[in-house]
Amino acid sequence: MRCVLIVEDETITRSILARVSSTIPGICALAVGSIQEAQAALEVASPDVAIIDLHLPDGLGFEVLRALDDKGGVVMAIITSAHLHEHERELSASRGRLRCMPKPIDYAELKRVLTSVMSAGVFFHGPFAPVEYVQIAGSGGYNVKLACYDPAGAPIGDIIMSAGRVWSAETPHASGLPALRELVARLDARVRLEAASQASGPANIDRNWHVAVLDSMTPELDDIIPEHLRVKTQLERLHQLQPSVKQ
Repeated sequence: MRCVLIVEDETITRSILARVSSTIPGICALAVGSIQEAQAALEVASPDVAIIDLHLPDGLGFEVLRALDDKGGVVMAIITSAHLHEHERELSASRGRLRCMPKPIDYAELKRVLTSVMSAGVFFHGPFAPVEYVQIAGSGGYNVKLACYDPAGAPIGDIIMSAGRVWSAETPHASGLPALRELVARLDARVRLEAASQASGPANIDRNWHVAVLDSMTPELDDIIPEHLRVKTQLERLHQLQPSVKQ
């Protein structure tokens, strides 16, 4: 039996999500309404998939993602929000382990995604990468420092998010977009969340998160192609950065 963890503070939505999930053969749903309740649930359960509201009454939705990482990760996390912008909606079509779904939720699409994931065969559990944390922090408009570490626990750099923008990035070898490129390319990196002010230190990037990530991957396009075209043409490359379920 596969487990879906649902973290949603709206009672009716939480009930429907649990009901939809439970209609899929081989799935049981564990539904809670806060980060604190999710952390308590993770003491006794190891979910395969998590459906997480981006804004919860006791904190940020990606705090649940970090708790899941500490448990060994999940096959997929589905982030739900009523405040997704155009590019987050496009990224919701990604084949990676992180999905964004706008509210009101399309429950038929949710069931299709869950069915597809649960029938994938052998599951890949593992921590989410820095690029996925950037996506969540950017989608939520958060102020946060993403402290990045290699698998052995050695620090490899920091990304500062301010109001959903990538404010700055630093590694021992680079700063700005080159540092961001180095960090988002590390799919094996772990992330620790730290509080950050709206503008923490000098800005060496200061761009919308999707633009910053895409520009870091193709810096030569920065001055010759308009921003909206860079985003449109490079979304697929961002999709490829997200780890896929291994079958």
